[in-house]
Amino acid sequence: MTLLLQVAGGTVFQSFPLGWDGMGARFNPVTPVRILDTRTTNTPTGVAGQVPDGGTLNLQITGANGIPVDATAVVMNVTAVLPTGAGFITVWPRGVTQPLSSNLNFVPGDVVPNLVTVGIGSNGQVSLYHQGGTNDLIADVVGYYSPVNGDYFTAVTPVRALDTRAGTGAALARVAQGGEVSLQITNANAVPANATGVVLNVTAVSPDAAGYVTVYPNGVTRPLASNLNFVPGDVVPNLVIVGIGTSGKVNLFNANGTIDLVADIVGYYTPDNTAKQFYPVTPVRALDTRNGTGGVSAPVGQGASIDLTVRGANGIPAGASAIVMNTTAVTPNAASYLTAWPTGVTRPLASNLNYVVGDIVPNLVQVGIGSNGKVSLFNNAGSVDLVADLTGYFA
Repeated sequence: MTLLLQVAGGTVFQSFPLGWDGMGARFNPVTPVRILDTRTTNTPTGVAGQVPDGGTLNLQITGANGIPVDATAVVMNVTAVLPTGAGFITVWPRGVTQPLSSNLNFVPGDVVPNLVTVGIGSNGQVSLYHQGGTNDLIADVVGYYSPVNGDYFTAVTPVRALDTRAGTGAALARVAQGGEVSLQITNANAVPANATGVVLNVTAVSPDAAGYVTVYPNGVTRPLASNLNFVPGDVVPNLVIVGIGTSGKVNLFNANGTIDLVADIVGYYTPDNTAKQFYPVTPVRALDTRNGTGGVSAPVGQGASIDLTVRGANGIPAGASAIVMNTTAVTPNAASYLTAWPTGVTRPLASNLNYVVGDIVPNLVQVGIGSNGKVSLFNNAGSVDLVADLTGYFA
């Protein structure tokens, strides 16, 4: 927990970070800031160089880059750049045993991003473990959770807010090189006027050049950061949590070539204290259809759904309203997509992962929990094994 000393009137006098178990926290978006790039001297040691196979980095979070000492969790986009072997990255709070979980999966030559929400551990740090050849790593912080201040989360059934292939939310046209889409967030798709941040699953569809997309609040200078990285012909998703800027909008910038963009809203943040706070947990594997973890012991077939019990399992309480989980599609036998949504409501027109034959593709999923305490996962085509690692919940 975090111990807070207070003076009369309820003003916080000083905070002492003692850990984060059991402490609810609210979200504070920041303009994305790069806190790690092993291709440069922006590293914990100040020395550039790839992370070796089996190597671990301890990354300072609190007390740096504008993140206060009372922060209990951080949200950052982590990117693996040109690994020399197939492998994975695990991110977890420093000072606890490294969990059986993964945040990124890659093959040689990949440039793979994934959003990571993780509790902050001892000394205000998180640890990153790398397995598979050597690899450069990048981390861009987009926000943090604090029990002292910030905004509360409301999950929604995913809704498609942007699809340049259909003219939804923007012109019916591919986004040009150096072009931007300015997407209306507030007062649209049930997002209220007082929303301060939004959770989007953004997908880059069929780019004709290698490049990246940056998502940032309207009205501020575009940051040195990326949310999606891709090569020609890719269909690449990534969860994005971003502050809402002027006129209630966020911007999506395309660096190279032309591309279609899709964005599904899965929730938003407001000052409304009747909404939910975040509780980080040490990452725990809740589902693995390869070995029966989570109650399913076979690949998910074409057009099939599975229901994952969330409440009352893996330390998630009965009062939880939404979860954060890193979800991975493992070796599908057909090109397809995955949709996650609260069990008991109609499956939405939305996707969380997109994959092709033989892929191992992760994506962070932030999704409401259904009335029966479950979330549903749908596979559109072929069959695929699914893995899900819980990193926190909202209650």
